[in-house]
Amino acid sequence: MSTLLSDWTPDWAFLSPSFPSPPPASTAATTGPPPTTSHPQSQSTPLAHMLTLPPEILTQITLDACLSLPTGPPSSARALCLTCRAFNRVLSHRNNAPLYAAVFSGQFDTAAPRRRARALAREGGEADLDLFRPERVVSELRHRWTSLTRMRLSTFSHTLPPTPELEEDLWTSLLLLLEDDGQNLLQLRAYAKLDEYMQLFWRECLLGPSMADPPQLPEETVARALGLWVLWHTSEERVLEHESPLTQHAALFALRPYAFAAHKYDIFAAPWYEHVLPLLPPTSTSPNPLLEEEAPPPAPRTQIKYFGSLLSIEPPPAGLAAIMLFSLRTSFRSAHPLSSPLAGTASAALAMPLAPVAQPMHHTAPPTAANTAHGQQLLSIVRPPFAHELAEGRGSEAWDGDWRRMTRCWDLVRGRGLEVGETDVGGVWEGKFTFFDFDSYRDMLTGSARSVYEGAFAEQPQVWRLTARRARIADSLRRQILAERRERGAGEGEMTGMASVVEDEWGWGEEELVLDGSGHSAWGEFNLVGSVRTWDGLVSLRKEYTPAARGTWLYRGYLVGDDYLVGRWRDTFTEKTQDGYEGIFALARRS
Repeated sequence: MSTLLSDWTPDWAFLSPSFPSPPPASTAATTGPPPTTSHPQSQSTPLAHMLTLPPEILTQITLDACLSLPTGPPSSARALCLTCRAFNRVLSHRNNAPLYAAVFSGQFDTAAPRRRARALAREGGEADLDLFRPERVVSELRHRWTSLTRMRLSTFSHTLPPTPELEEDLWTSLLLLLEDDGQNLLQLRAYAKLDEYMQLFWRECLLGPSMADPPQLPEETVARALGLWVLWHTSEERVLEHESPLTQHAALFALRPYAFAAHKYDIFAAPWYEHVLPLLPPTSTSPNPLLEEEAPPPAPRTQIKYFGSLLSIEPPPAGLAAIMLFSLRTSFRSAHPLSSPLAGTASAALAMPLAPVAQPMHHTAPPTAANTAHGQQLLSIVRPPFAHELAEGRGSEAWDGDWRRMTRCWDLVRGRGLEVGETDVGGVWEGKFTFFDFDSYRDMLTGSARSVYEGAFAEQPQVWRLTARRARIADSLRRQILAERRERGAGEGEMTGMASVVEDEWGWGEEELVLDGSGHSAWGEFNLVGSVRTWDGLVSLRKEYTPAARGTWLYRGYLVGDDYLVGRWRDTFTEKTQDGYEGIFALARRS
């Protein structure tokens, strides 16, 4: 029996390809007295009766036993496989994959992966229509329970696994959350102890590095990015409301670099100033063969196990999740003076500088009819939504857009990306923008990590009203993009061959989503104009106050859960390729 148990963890012993052979008989046993023959009636045992059952009945009994408990691995199948070789032959995963496919459907949500695979197939993508072939489902079942069991054991030992296993566990957790329709989250929390696991991750991977002496900006790793997203997806109001002031303060302290250090933690799938992507037009499927070896298609940054194959996927940016966590947590800090870096100081009412130059921050404009909601009362900051609120009534469908961006937008040279109209930002949005003390921001750009942790910040509410329409990409913009691509192809080694591929004829899509609208904040009223980059759904808007005394600002961000617009704003004085003065914003769609 030990040979069987040594191949897998105890919960996975039933997946061994064969039942162990009995040990060889010893010489002493052959020379001893003959074994006593049992009475024929003694063979009439429950096990003997079960051995006479048809395989279909035995399979159904095993399935019912595996699903009798709402959470945890199918250990009942393991117990039956260990009973005898006859059961093992009927119930092993190699001989009865449909059994474990049924177990998978009973333990995990399957609507999201089926829906997303069908959608990709309809759009002409490389969808694997055999995603739920029983053999592949068995592989995914084994993969999930291996990760969830490892997470559970980590909470008992209070030790995170090594980096490869940690990344695997966090990928598994995030995908389960993106596919959750009720069952996935139950397995994560009840069996894998996800909340305890993420507290351990928070202390070791996020809070610990922020306490370094001297202060440093933590390295952005795949594990930290995934962990921040899992933390946001599992945040709950009842927890944040009852956190101690010290816990709130420490959380905001650890999140500050990811939220405010825009030069260090990028949130964009591709440079925000690239208006059209991919860099090579989709029609250029046959580049110059002489240059093909010099400029091969880029390999996926990340490939993860997914239903028995490797899925090419782009890890979501740490900065975007940190902005959502930071914006959410600052909504609860007012009850805890310690957690508010501006509380009790003259900086409490400071506002953003009008231009990125060395000057003191200005006080918030007084309430007037121009800067209040409908001219009746001062705007109040609306609390950003929790992930479960975005998914309420929609389940996993709320995250289909995020899934498409992660799986389609990793190859900015030739990647297919999204389609026109997949990003819907029309409607009324309300939320806040957050800004950092300008002098501290300038010190941060010159290398002072301490200023990130100690600089003051403040928030202002705002409301947007946006309309979206399809429009033909202007000829002037097309000529400009073609000229820039040819110039880059001649000057950048990584883009060698672009000049020979990009011809004078336009090879990208004909239309784009154009945005225009208006809004108001505590500073007054403003106009909005911009567009949506089709390839990855990046929303770019120019915000100009009327009158223009409050300046012009550039907003860039993504939709999260279809109803949450999150990103960074920056000044319009700094060259686009240089580090400018930036802050963060978070807006929820008004229902």
